[in-house]
Amino acid sequence: MRLPVLMSLTTGSRTKREAPMTRQEQRAYVRRWVDGARQVEEIRWRELRDLSAARALQASDDLIELALRVPLPAARRCWSGLVELQDLLHGRRPR
Repeated sequence: MRLPVLMSLTTGSRTKREAPMTRQEQRAYVRRWVDGARQVEEIRWRELRDLSAARALQASDDLIELALRVPLPAARRCWSGLVELQDLLHGRRPR
């Protein structure tokens, strides 16, 4: 089995060390990503828990306003594909 080459986390390019990662380095790499993801999730939930109702409503309004600024193509104004998606999700042939 060929091990992955060490890559730069910021640029995605190969680092000066071109040697493949050892099993131990791979595990440490994955462990750092898992730990980082756990920390980000904790921050996310803490910020959501501390979010006031007024701020949540303002954030929702801002997101909706931002979405309304994106122009839709003419074809999208008369067809969204929702009916076909529902058919697929229910295991039916698209209409």
